[in-house]
Amino acid sequence: MKKLLFCLLASPFILANSCTEMPVSQSLADTSWQLEYLFGDAVVPELENSLPQLRFSADNKISGRGTCNSFSGTYKLLEGDSLDIGPLARTKKYCPHMDKEDQFIFALESTDMYRVESGKLELLGEGEIILVLRPQSGS
Repeated sequence: MKKLLFCLLASPFILANSCTEMPVSQSLADTSWQLEYLFGDAVVPELENSLPQLRFSADNKISGRGTCNSFSGTYKLLEGDSLDIGPLARTKKYCPHMDKEDQFIFALESTDMYRVESGKLELLGEGEIILVLRPQSGS
């Protein structure tokens, strides 16, 4: 009887905590990535060193740069492979090819899952791969 009572009283707490934020995954913490594909299209740098890149830190912060502006924000790893990025803040310089940068930031904030396949980071939104990134040199 005591075990049954304990289970009935404890179950709401167990369920409430089952959807909470998970510890930072070692597969993302302290890693840096460079954009390779954006919505299925290969990304070709317009200028030397202009490929968008990002870094996940161990304290759930994300930072990087688009084609010209820097950005920063937070990320949360939830149960399974669920990933929540944003909101992101960014500098406001106007540069050529801002449409690519806007798409990159939109894709990051639309991410709801991730996976690492063949050493590349795939970010998914609504079940579709929206970004593919390769490890950045030195990460």
